[in-house]
Parts: sequence; structure tokens; C-alpha cells
Amino acid sequence: MLRYGRDTLPQGELSQANLLHKSSETMLNVHTEQEKSVYLRGFTGGKYENGTWKPLPDAAYGGENIGMLDWLQTQGFDPFTQSAAYYRLTDDAPEANTVEVSVQNASRDAVYAPASMEKITDGAVHERRDALLKGRGLFGTRNYTVTEVSGTRPSELMVAESWVSSPQTEEQTAYAEAESVYRSFVYDAYTAADEKLLPVLNRLFGQDYDDEKDGVYSALSRIREVLKAQVRYSETAEAAPDNADPIAYFLTDSRKGNAVRFMPRRPCRRCGRTAFPHVMRKATICRLSKRRAARTEQLR
Repeated sequence: MLRYGRDTLPQGELSQANLLHKSSETMLNVHTEQEKSVYLRGFTGGKYENGTWKPLPDAAYGGENIGMLDWLQTQGFDPFTQSAAYYRLTDDAPEANTVEVSVQNASRDAVYAPASMEKITDGAVHERRDALLKGRGLFGTRNYTVTEVSGTRPSELMVAESWVSSPQTEEQTAYAEAESVYRSFVYDAYTAADEKLLPVLNRLFGQDYDDEKDGVYSALSRIREVLKAQVRYSETAEAAPDNADPIAYFLTDSRKGNAVRFMPRRPCRRCGRTAFPHVMRKATICRLSKRRAARTEQLR
């Protein structure tokens, strides 16, 4: 809607990937207190179909999953703040970080917040299921402050604290039970690959992969290895022919593209036997690589 400003992102349509760099205007001003990378997400999609990422259908939340999100709330478990909640239940948790976001020329419909967020202040926000944070108000949300809790270690190298499998407190028990339920839903709903793409994905990523050493680290290493050898980054993304799937065309024909093409479907954060399915699922992510603390960056 126009009252939220111009939408300058593809919103899951891979054929519109070039929108990402169409404008040279400043989209967001982001100020973070700590010196580390901060990843912001806006639109999220859970189902890939006909070259487009879409939100999960209503049916995914029906059947045996009816009332699941409400139950999670009663357990004090929120998919949007799951990572921060885990750290708060862990000894020697990372220090909280404050991120200030000012929306300049991006759409104000979505709220751009990191998957590691703990809470949002100075901005009216509501959750759309487990997929999207939206700004309240007639014109969306322009300025807000996010408190986030995250470490600097890559998530695939993290190891779960012992309390995850053997909770010691009521709060840890409630978290572990809720996380198990939500993780099961995420793995069922968000990890099913498009059947038309499976032959290409299996050939590129599955061939010569050692299943006996399967794990988050080995899987991500394999993905990076293949992408490094197979494709290259370019701010412009060549459109796929009408009869070709955009992902398959990117991986096997054009072999170049921008961040819309490179974004993984679901970079799930795992800690040993447990997972953080706070699900960035084909998210719109802006990476803020800081060179010094307490510096304001303009994201274009």
C-alpha cells in the first residue's frame, strides 16, 4: 500500500531480483552499539512455488497444529525472540545490544529486526503468526529500537548447553518443551523442497556428500563450497526464461545473481541436538558489517 511507502524489495518474487539495487537511495539508517554483524529481516516466505516464495498457507497451521502458536505463548515461548530467550536461560549469556532503526525509503509495512531480537521499543509492532513483524499505525512504523542478544561465533559452531537436554529449572523445562514442539513444526513445514528442483539440488549438493558426517556445520560447508565453485555474486540478476525455474537457472545456466538469489531458504540456527527455528526463510536481510562500535550506517 502506498501509505507504507514504496516497496523496493522483491517480496519473494525471484523474477524481480533486480529491484534490490534499482534505487541508490538510503533505505535504512541503522545504529548498533556493539561491533558485530547484525542481520535484519523483513518479508519471510515458507513455501516456494512457481519461482516465488510465499508465506505458509493457512492449512499449515491447521490439523494437529491448530492452537500451537497460542500454546507456545502460554509457555512464554515466542518464535521471534527464541534465540534471546535461550541465551537468557544460559550462564554467561552475551551482553544485550541495542539497535536503532530509522526507515528512510524502504517500505514501512514490515518491521526490520534481527532474528536475535529480545524486544522492540519505541515502535508499535504486531506479529503475523511466526513469519512477519508488521508496524502498527496508519503509515506503518518509521523509527524503532530493538534489543537483541547474540554472540559473535558462527551459529553452526555453537554447541547446546547441557540444560537443553537436562533442564534444571522450571523456566528451562518450559523452554525445552516448547522448543521441541515448534522445532517439529518447522522441520515439517519449512524444510520440504520443491519436487521440481530436487534433481538439480541433489546433483549439485548431494553428490559426493558424506552422509555419515552429516550435521549443520558439514552441510553449510558443503553449500558454501558448491556455491563458491558454481556461481558468483552480481548486483544484477539475469531473468530466467519463461519456462525455467529461477533457482535452477541461477545454479546451472546464468550462474550469477544478487543477494535475492543467494539467500538460503531457512538458515536455521542449531546448537547440537536442539535448533533455533526462528526461521529467516528466504528473508529480506540487510547485513550491517560494523567497522567500529556505535557508528551509524546507511543501508542502500
